[in-house]
Amino acid sequence: MSVLVVQLPPRPRLRAQGDPATVPVEELAYALSPDGFAVQREGRSQVALLPKAATVVVVLGETDVSWHRITAPKASAARMRAALAGVLEEALLEEVDEVHFALPAQAVAGEQAWVAVTARKWLASELASLDRAGLPRALTRRS
Repeated sequence: MSVLVVQLPPRPRLRAQGDPATVPVEELAYALSPDGFAVQREGRSQVALLPKAATVVVVLGETDVSWHRITAPKASAARMRAALAGVLEEALLEEVDEVHFALPAQAVAGEQAWVAVTARKWLASELASLDRAGLPRALTRRS
């Protein structure tokens, strides 16, 4: 099964003068693997011209994700977002409604787990551009 790994550009930040940094990113870094182990091709490409693969893995930059070690809450899938918001509310720099939570599928309620947190609108916008280019994404759970 072929795998395409795509590195998203860093999220725009405010500059010291208060104007948002607007550096249009026309190309994304990528690596293509025919089997998920060996790299067949790598480089930079416009989103519409990225190579096709069975699975697309999206990698966020280190400054775009905050990691939090928590005790996984005991909540149903339908209530997990609210439960994570309650656990992490005091640790977040942004409003709870403005972030996306990613908890590993193998997390067990009551045990320690890592939660990744990133900007919700920015991530949705970046993923939408990949969707428009027809790149398949692995199963994701919206939160």
